[in-house]
Amino acid sequence: MTLKKAGVEHVVHLGACGRDDTTIAHWAWHQLVEKYIEWCGFTFTHLRPETFMQNVLSYGGKRVINDGVIQHYVEDARLSWVDVNDVAQVAALALGHPEVHAGQTYRLGYDAISFGEMAALMTSIYRG
Repeated sequence: MTLKKAGVEHVVHLGACGRDDTTIAHWAWHQLVEKYIEWCGFTFTHLRPETFMQNVLSYGGKRVINDGVIQHYVEDARLSWVDVNDVAQVAALALGHPEVHAGQTYRLGYDAISFGEMAALMTSIYRG
């Protein structure tokens, strides 16, 4: 049974961050899905979270922090972090109130920081 036949009217899509004119395949794929949802005639809310905070400690099942050192491969890139629980709360609100959120694309994230800045912040909190 298709979503239309089931009576679904509003779709909240969890995509990925990226410019609207991106040439990066990962982001472009998510944006293709966004366009398909729109083409199908649903009202929609697109969520584009940045980097998930939960990936700080592990990524793909592999620990990222070993012997007190954060291992990463992005040099000093500044990333905007968002907690998956916050993303879920935004999704629930968008589903519960489509009249407010229909037609919106929300980029979800916070102040961007590098891994070095994050390590310094974590160290200062740990040491109190």
